[in-house]
Amino acid sequence: MSETGVERVPVHRRTIEVEAFEVGEDIEVVGRIRDTRPWAEGEPSATLHDMTLVLRVDEDMVITEASASMDTHPHAECPRITEAFGQMVGLSVTRGYSRQITTRLGGVNGCAHLTQLALALGPVVIQGRVSRNSQRAAAAAGAPEGAGKFGRNSCHLWAEDGVIDTKLEIGWRFGMFGDYPAKSVEELREVLKPDT
Repeated sequence: MSETGVERVPVHRRTIEVEAFEVGEDIEVVGRIRDTRPWAEGEPSATLHDMTLVLRVDEDMVITEASASMDTHPHAECPRITEAFGQMVGLSVTRGYSRQITTRLGGVNGCAHLTQLALALGPVVIQGRVSRNSQRAAAAAGAPEGAGKFGRNSCHLWAEDGVIDTKLEIGWRFGMFGDYPAKSVEELREVLKPDT
């Protein structure tokens, strides 16, 4: 509800859903982007875009398969560009991924909606790999490995010699204390090295 007490109806809603699956040693990521007009619910034009992008990524974090499809699109010609997303094969999702996607599939070389979806899939591959490694470690009653080399310099915590490196030096490991968020560096120093 808005401040006036009247229920607000969006003029546009974009939803991006991404799921990662283990397929042997590979990770398969399935992404879906939908654009709807909630104010037009029940009308044929209420859904403007409903598109899917599927990637298969090997152990080296290189895309080995890529396919795009469009279930709902505004113009008959839209699906002609789906084949272009095959250019993702051979790209690494760890180094220069966003730049390569923008170069190969940005602007007139692609579809703005599928390109945005492609940009969203790279980080999910990494999270999928981390989650898969954690799942395997839990099954073997070990400590999850975490993002390791794939997380390096991906955000302020993963900066070289940053927070994560400090936590690892103290003796912290992924999953050590259960739930998120993981304890702060200061808390870990008290728990793991109380004399420092």
